[in-house]
Amino acid sequence: MRRSSATRRLLLLGTLAALAPTASGCEGALAIENGATERGRQAPPPQRDDSVRLYEDDAGPRGSDAGMGLPPGTPECTPQCNGLSCGDDGCGGTCGSCVDPELCTDGVCVTPAPQSAFCPPSGSEGSRTGDVVPDFDFPLVGGGRMSIRELCPRRTVLIYWLAEWCGYCRDWLRRDALPLVASLADEDFQLIVLVGTTYTYDPGDLADAERIQAEYDLDAPIIVGWEDADQFQRYLGVNGPQTKLLMIEGNELARSVGSLDDGTVTSVARRR
Repeated sequence: MRRSSATRRLLLLGTLAALAPTASGCEGALAIENGATERGRQAPPPQRDDSVRLYEDDAGPRGSDAGMGLPPGTPECTPQCNGLSCGDDGCGGTCGSCVDPELCTDGVCVTPAPQSAFCPPSGSEGSRTGDVVPDFDFPLVGGGRMSIRELCPRRTVLIYWLAEWCGYCRDWLRRDALPLVASLADEDFQLIVLVGTTYTYDPGDLADAERIQAEYDLDAPIIVGWEDADQFQRYLGVNGPQTKLLMIEGNELARSVGSLDDGTVTSVARRR
């Protein structure tokens, strides 16, 4: 029996419809298959990297420790700056800085003493004008000792070797010492009173030096000390009433050691 074209088309469509799965079943199968395939292609989960520190607070600048949390149990560092104005605070920071020309010394800003171009001194040692004073030291009322070389940076230094038994030596201390120091205050002048012998012609000691300092009001900037080893005789070959050692920069003798009037001292101090 011969079928028409229209009939053949209907039979073919029916056969195809019978063979095709339902739309929902097909989509479900594809979804399961695709899901399994995607899972199979996923990269392994990332490993934790403890070397990477995350900011707890995004307000901190990148690349710094600001706002960065510390690992649990890490002790916080406390800066140690009590009494310090500069230097290391013990935590990687500073307790402050010094202003030039100050230097940080043991946590304190200190202005270094001026250093003369002639320090340390050079030349022949001796006791004549122009010689370099031989180095010696002497004890001080305030404690410790002072060396001649420590006085090198000072523009002018007068060391007065005091024979306390000498009346006009005491008069100079009473009448002239303080006015001389005051008149040369702008000339970097230093007066040192060194007790050589006492009323009883004995060597001076700490008690004698303290008594003379108080009796004649020899306060700062005047320095008071005493001889404890006959220094003037040993190193300069002289001592006696009104003996004065006058030095200029580099510990050079400005005048021969001896009795010097205030006019000579002033002239040297003012470079006239």
